[in-house]
Amino acid sequence: MQKYMIPSIIIATLIFITVPALAQDEKAQLAKLESLYEQLTAIKKKIADVKTDLGLITPEQNSALKDRLDLGHRQRMLYNFQCPGPRGPHGPGLGLGPGGWWRP
Repeated sequence: MQKYMIPSIIIATLIFITVPALAQDEKAQLAKLESLYEQLTAIKKKIADVKTDLGLITPEQNSALKDRLDLGHRQRMLYNFQCPGPRGPHGPGLGLGPGGWWRP
């Protein structure tokens, strides 16, 4: 019985040390990811402005595009930058739709 107690104490100690360290790494990565997505959204908005100046899209299309970009950014933040699907992030299935691999 005692031969299992020392290894179990060592393993429990390692778990209590590593889990908080991994959580801190995740928070830092999420903060970096959030700033990158904010930069991406800002760049896409600038592209829409340039397209409007060139006459490729109308000002109404520009404002609709910017609203949609803001909505997409808010949704990414809501789901912690995971891919949101119709059933939430990482829904069931392979994404092949109804019928799986074979469709008659």
